[in-house]
Amino acid sequence: MVFFMDISRISYNDHTLFHMLRHFECINENARNCLLERGYTNAAIDANLAIPGSKFHKDFATDIKSLLAQCIGKEFKQVNGQQKYLEFVLKFETDPIRKGVGTLGLCNKKDLNDLKATSLYQKMNRNQSLWHATVREMPTTVMLTIIIKRQVVADFLITSFPGLPTVPLPNKKMNKSLLELAKNYWNEKVFLEEDKEMP
Repeated sequence: MVFFMDISRISYNDHTLFHMLRHFECINENARNCLLERGYTNAAIDANLAIPGSKFHKDFATDIKSLLAQCIGKEFKQVNGQQKYLEFVLKFETDPIRKGVGTLGLCNKKDLNDLKATSLYQKMNRNQSLWHATVREMPTTVMLTIIIKRQVVADFLITSFPGLPTVPLPNKKMNKSLLELAKNYWNEKVFLEEDKEMP
């Protein structure tokens, strides 16, 4: 089934942009200035940009505005309801020059050999101890997920990232079954980090 989303209904604020820094390779000057004007520091901005994860290519999007512009008029292939949120999945046509919309910063443990990943280790990421591995080159994707919260006047953007929807990170506020699902899911997932010096 194909769905259309009214991109003009999507709203967001500086907190959304700051949270989403981890999903951009870099941001444009206007986005950085917007965050600086609202009290964020360059150090905090750069630290969030450096967090491992799936990231939009810089020639695809460098802020939320340019990201949403890419989605205008596109057909969303899948919509999932998750508690009070809606997850929209969009597949872009393959671009051999850009290699998709961005990099995949998350994979399954069983795929590490195919990616020639090295040194599986745990480290703090998103305030939790999560699995990481190093790769010579990040895999890319043509898929994009947008998560929104439906509201009367507008649809509030929660987040967006390259790749398919994931399960939320374990949180003590979750009910017991969801918490167990989240723990099992993330125990099998690995964040990828690129090592430019790998042969």
